Amino acid sequence: MSFLSSQSQTTTTSSAASSIPVKGFSIYENITHKVAIQYPSRWNKNEILNNDFTAVVMFLVPIKLSFSSREDSEIILQKIRDIVYNDAPTTVVVSIKRRLPVHYASDTLQDITNDQIHLLDICFDKVNLLETSYDRKMGEILASKLTYTYTDPLENHIDKKGMKIISVQGHKEMVITYGSKNQDFDKFLSTADRMVGTFRIVE
Repeated sequence: MSFLSSQSQTTTTSSAASSIPVKGFSIYENITHKVAIQYPSRWNKNEILNNDFTAVVMFLVPIKLSFSSREDSEIILQKIRDIVYNDAPTTVVVSIKRRLPVHYASDTLQDITNDQIHLLDICFDKVNLLETSYDRKMGEILASKLTYTYTDPLENHIDKKGMKIISVQGHKEMVITYGSKNQDFDKFLSTADRMVGTFRIVE
């Protein structure tokens, strides 16, 4: 997967943005779509797509490799192979889509949430929807929440767990997706929730 430079002209990442960052967090602001979110400063940020209609930015927990001086080259190579073929990164992905005016009144939050459920079934295998609720917030914006388990055919069918926070306001359809291996989900859930809480529209 190729990523665009995180230093594009349409985005900024700075602790000097208009709101005060949470301790240990940095601010990502997308000027094109007029949204901002805070993320852990140690996480990696990759802007995958950014045009007038869609923006997708991924925040990844860094993968830690530890080697001992007593390990030979074959053991080290095996550790690297295990990460490449058997590991799945923990990510928070923010997706912003510009809706057409004709859809402003017709597409409700429930409609968009149902679309996201349908996409899960298309993109992944063994999807098991654990929770659907409509009382969540994305920053100060009313949102829905999906929690689910699944396997990803692109990641060696590792068992994973995910959470989607979905919202719509005006011409913006906004989805924040948190995903990790099953055993890591609770470990980073509070961080993902904190990121969701910092989301804001800056226009």
